[in-house]
Amino acid sequence: MGVSVRWRGAIDARRCALLLASILALAAFGTEPVFAQGGDFGQPATSPEATGFAPNSVAVGDFNRDSRPDLAVANAASNDVTILLGDGSGNFTAAATSPEAAGEFPVSVVVGDFNGDSRPDLAVANINFGSGEVTILLGDGTGNFTAAATSPEGVGVDPVSVAVGDFNRDSRPDLAVANVGSGDVTILLGDGTGNFTAAATGLVAGGSSVTSVAVGDFNGDSRPDLAVAHYDGVTILLGDGSGNFTPAATSPEAAGNTQSP
Repeated sequence: MGVSVRWRGAIDARRCALLLASILALAAFGTEPVFAQGGDFGQPATSPEATGFAPNSVAVGDFNRDSRPDLAVANAASNDVTILLGDGSGNFTAAATSPEAAGEFPVSVVVGDFNGDSRPDLAVANINFGSGEVTILLGDGTGNFTAAATSPEGVGVDPVSVAVGDFNRDSRPDLAVANVGSGDVTILLGDGTGNFTAAATGLVAGGSSVTSVAVGDFNGDSRPDLAVAHYDGVTILLGDGSGNFTPAATSPEAAGNTQSP
């Protein structure tokens, strides 16, 4: 599937800046491999592995439950996710139903067990220009996936990053979604069946043009917090254990900027 006319015509200056920043960051490091001191890497026989158009994000999980790590690759321009099943020797083959449809312009993918069946599922952020949503794909344990009943889930404008955590401490995985278009984070609370609802406080301020979100316990209270990267630095959002977040006292923290990779 090629890139739609809607995609080509809908990108505004802010989204172009985001894509340009990513390209410049990659170009700054060149195309030669970089190895840690004392380390060594080699290409397995089948590398590189074929995916869809414009792969933008990759996540690891055991999708066919053979105790060998597999890959899920979000392909932005072909609107799907490639499922690559590993053989344990560094080689991969596409799952029987791969690629899986994953909404419009999928740019970030994460793995979690969203319906409590001990089989890994996927959450995929879709830019869907001018709005935004997250596609939930439930795994059957053989490498195949189907959309959850309420999928896609609505989020902020132009989501570009998604992370998993238990934000209301009910032992069910929830989602934090960074929305570059609206400069905020959507908190989606999971019900354990693959469905999600927005937390009571709805969208959480993230910063100007947020680009990535990560989960961790940053103040040592055993409640998951968020680190949100944006054009002005990194915002630390402290969780209260009910799905609500407030900025840390010194947030945002200074980091790099969009002028220098």
